[in-house]
Amino acid sequence: MTGMNIGQNGDVSRRRLLAGAATVLGGGIAGCSGGGGNGSPSPAGGASTSPTATETPTATETPTATETPTAVDCSSPELLDPEEFTDGGSLSRGCYRVEKTLTIDGGMLELGPGVVIEFASGTGIDVHSGGALRAEGNASSPIRLTGRTDSRGSWKGVRYVNTTAGENLLAHTLIEYGGDSLWHGADRSRAGLFVQEGVTLTVRNVTLRENAKMGLTATGPPADLTVENTVFERNDAPMWLAANLVAGIARSLVFSNNDNSYVRLGFGHSTTDVLDAATWTALDVPYRVRRTMSVAAPLTLEPGTTVEFEQNRGMRIHDDGRLSAEASGGDPIVFTGVEEIPGFWLGLYFIKSLSTDNVLRNVVIEYGGSSRWHGGEHSVANLFLRGGDRAAAVDIAQSTIRGSNKYGISIEGGARLRTCDEMRFENNEVAPTYDDEAERPISRCQ
Repeated sequence: MTGMNIGQNGDVSRRRLLAGAATVLGGGIAGCSGGGGNGSPSPAGGASTSPTATETPTATETPTATETPTAVDCSSPELLDPEEFTDGGSLSRGCYRVEKTLTIDGGMLELGPGVVIEFASGTGIDVHSGGALRAEGNASSPIRLTGRTDSRGSWKGVRYVNTTAGENLLAHTLIEYGGDSLWHGADRSRAGLFVQEGVTLTVRNVTLRENAKMGLTATGPPADLTVENTVFERNDAPMWLAANLVAGIARSLVFSNNDNSYVRLGFGHSTTDVLDAATWTALDVPYRVRRTMSVAAPLTLEPGTTVEFEQNRGMRIHDDGRLSAEASGGDPIVFTGVEEIPGFWLGLYFIKSLSTDNVLRNVVIEYGGSSRWHGGEHSVANLFLRGGDRAAAVDIAQSTIRGSNKYGISIEGGARLRTCDEMRFENNEVAPTYDDEAERPISRCQ
C-alpha cells in the first residue's frame, strides 16, 4: 500500500534537565510516558508540519545537555496501522501508538519534528533492504521513540538491516526503553538501535537512554556508520561494535550513568577485524576488546585512547596492518586488561608488518602475556615481534611496560626494534626484555 502522511497540530516549549554549554538534542517529550499518561495539551493554532532540514552542528557544538520539551497531547495517541507504511510514508508532529512492528521494506518512512511514537511490548521499527528511515527532528522539537512504560526493555527498538539508502538518518531523536527482545538469535541484538549489516546510516544529535542491553549495537561490516554529537545515558552499556566500524565514531559523544561504561568490540567466536584504514578517537570511556583484534590495515590511535582486553584476548597487527600509537606531548595511550592481573590478556603481536609506520610513543602496555602467540615460550610478552620470514618492525619510546606474566618486550631473530628509548619497565614476571636470537635481554632497551 502507499505510504500515509499523518499530522497533528501543536507547539513546543522547553525546560532544561541537565545544565551544559550547548544543546544538541531534545531528550524526551513530557506527557507521552508509560501507559499513555496524560500530558500538557498543546497550544491551539498552527498547521500540521512536515519534516524540515536538520540543524547542522557547528564545529564546537558538543552534546553536553539533555533537553525535555513539553509535549503535544499524548493522552489519546493515534493508532498506526503497519500495513499502511510497508512502502514508506510520513508522519508529522503528533503522538502515535504502535501495537505491531512497523516493517519498512520499500520506500522511505519520514518522521518530522515533534513526532512521538510509543510502542507496545515486542514491537519496533524494522527497516529492510529497499526501505529507509529518516527521523529528522530539530533542537526545539525533537522526535521521541519510546515504550508504553518508562522502564528498560518495554519495546523492541529500531533495526536497520541491508539498507544502504543514503536517506537513512536519525537526527535530534530520542530512543529510550528499547531492547525487550531479540531481533535475531544473539543477545547483542537487544538494543535501542540495532544496525545489523549492510547498512548506511548517520546518527547525529541523538540520545539513546535507558535501553537494555545496549544503546547501540552495530555488527557489520559491511556497513557505513557515522555517529556524532550523541548522548548515551543510563543504558546497560552504551555501544557494541565490530572493530571496523569504530572509524565512524566521533569524539563528540557523551556517556552518562551507564551501568557499564565502555564500548565493546567484537562478536561471535572469531576475531574482530580492522579491514580499512582508520583513526580511533579518544573517548571518555575505554574500548573493550571482547574478541582478539586482527589489524590488517593502518590503524591510528589518538592520544588519550584506552583499549582494554578481556581475558586471553589481544591485538594482532599483520601484513598490511600498521599501528600508530603516537602520543608525544599528550595523554598516554593505554593497552591494558579488564583486570589488573599479570597475564590477564595476550598483549600486542606484530607479524609480517615490516613498516616504519609502526610507532608506539608515550604508551602504557600492561598486564599482558596470558599465553603464547605461537609455539615458542618467548612469545609470552606484553609486546612480541615475530621474526624470520614473518619479521615485523616497531619503534617504541617514552613508554611504560609493566605487569607482564613473562617478558615486557620479546623479539625473534629478524624482527626489528628500531628504537627503544626512554623506557620504563615495572614488575614484569621474568624479565623486562628478551632477544630470542641472542638469548639475552635487548641491550638497547635497558
